[in-house]
Amino acid sequence: MTEAALQALIVRWLEVALPADSVFHHSPNEGRRHVAFKRKLAVMGTRWGWPDLEVFVPPSGFHVPEDWAPLFLEVKAKKGRTTENQREIHKQLKLCACRVAEVRSIEEVEAFLAPLVRLETRGRAGLIR
Repeated sequence: MTEAALQALIVRWLEVALPADSVFHHSPNEGRRHVAFKRKLAVMGTRWGWPDLEVFVPPSGFHVPEDWAPLFLEVKAKKGRTTENQREIHKQLKLCACRVAEVRSIEEVEAFLAPLVRLETRGRAGLIR
């Protein structure tokens, strides 16, 4: 499965598994682009190596509301590897008390989120998994 196909599957799962009022986002900062456009993105705040998905769950959606933190998912295909830029951004995010996980399947996403967040794992979420 390609990284893009895996990420699309994870997005479908997040849509039904996350607690109500959660929000997630993908910043499209990968791929080939004209140099001028890449410069514009950098000026606008794009950070190369930013994780694929940002996940924000209300404190009430955490098992322990005081454990609230921004959650980030770096999606990788089976043989994919993180870049130096990704490793550096992940390190910086963790220093800012964010939680970051590299994931290669819905099961890995669930393993990362389940100890923290009240997930819906039955019904449609179970079917997607």
